[in-house]
Amino acid sequence: MTRWKELLLVLLVLSFVGCFPYRVSVRSDGVMAFVRDNAAYTYDPKSGKLSRIKPAGNMAGQQPLWVDWSPDGKRLLMVGESKAKGEEFE
Repeated sequence: MTRWKELLLVLLVLSFVGCFPYRVSVRSDGVMAFVRDNAAYTYDPKSGKLSRIKPAGNMAGQQPLWVDWSPDGKRLLMVGESKAKGEEFE
């Protein structure tokens, strides 16, 4: 895929996720991860597949704020905000 097509695709995804400042994390193979409407999603431009990511573990019940791919692209870091009051994590 040529550079201008990749740039156009990123701009289209950014318009899908709304106005700035949304954080979009792009993996080396082009798969994008982002947060929209209190949910996290991945988008694969090659297949056109949009997938919602369900928070698990410590993120269960939290509202995702942003996501970021690990350097090797195998895992996704999700940072969120708890709806519960008075919680402390170490």
